[in-house]
Amino acid sequence: MLSDVARPGVVLLLLSILVGGGQLPAQLVKGQVTVAATGAPLGGALVTLADSTGSVRARTVSGRTGAYALFAPGTGRWMLRVAAIGFAPETIADVEVGAVAAVRDVALTERPFELPELVTVSSGEACQVAPGTGPVVERLLAEAATALGLVEATIDSRRLEFVTESRQVRLGIGVGDTLRHAAINRSRAAWPLASADQETLKSGGFVHDAGTLAPAIGYSEESGPTYFGPDLQVLVAPWFLASHCFNLEPDLGGDSLVVRFTPRRSSNRVDLEGHLIIHRTDLTLRQLNFQYVGLPNWVPPQGAGGEVHFERLPNGLWITRAWLLRAPIENRRGALGERRGSSFGGWAELGGRVLEIVGGS
Repeated sequence: MLSDVARPGVVLLLLSILVGGGQLPAQLVKGQVTVAATGAPLGGALVTLADSTGSVRARTVSGRTGAYALFAPGTGRWMLRVAAIGFAPETIADVEVGAVAAVRDVALTERPFELPELVTVSSGEACQVAPGTGPVVERLLAEAATALGLVEATIDSRRLEFVTESRQVRLGIGVGDTLRHAAINRSRAAWPLASADQETLKSGGFVHDAGTLAPAIGYSEESGPTYFGPDLQVLVAPWFLASHCFNLEPDLGGDSLVVRFTPRRSSNRVDLEGHLIIHRTDLTLRQLNFQYVGLPNWVPPQGAGGEVHFERLPNGLWITRAWLLRAPIENRRGALGERRGSSFGGWAELGGRVLEIVGGS
């Protein structure tokens, strides 16, 4: 049972990341990332190790000198992939990790981005699905995937601590804003949206009524559903890409590009629609906005959802600078215990922002 205060489904309660210790030097893979045309060091590149199934098992970010070092989970053959925003990625398919540390230097080639003239298309022609989208949308999705990987690598590195302000607010009908909780914390960097495992989201959607699932946001007098946000893997997961349309909005002359995503078809589970905002020149990911679709009829349209603002630091690390999630409050009470259908009772909001970044030099 939920109290009158919604339990946080999305607040950055900066989850601690457990990093395994005890790796042997022989499991080390290291090297330098450079720009192919000039030989200049390339900092801020995403370096990953994947196993034979393609699952990423270790990741890091190259430093200012282009140097990187990461530990393989074990000996054997691994796939090394290096990606940086604005560059063509490089993959070394067979890196042997064994008796001695493996050294692999990687040079990335700059990949210019040209935005073609966009035209308005009819709704029947508007659905592009990745992979296999038009080359522009596919390129922008790849750059966004790199940015999200860099956020995850920054979290894994444990190099940053945040001083964070978090807020929990109830926006009730006719009663104004009610501040339920506010705090300033210092802890390790983490992804601010609480989420579920991929199979749960794929099969059951992003909102669950089961009371055993936690955390939750949105509530009635007795109970509240669980509203999950997308994690760092959802937006680039094959099942999400295959089930959503991705389209680039017409050029409005600003400094941003907007890639919109919508479910390909309606279903009985709650899904996400929204957009990614990407800088037109340097292709960095600026913002993720999303809304829940498929909610009950009593929920006002375009109200429930969230946003995350991203920032690339001068040292190449990435952070989530600010975040917000809004979910509806369900009102079920009737006079003298009379049962009645659900109605809209307001909004529950959880959000926060980074006030100060500690470490990460």
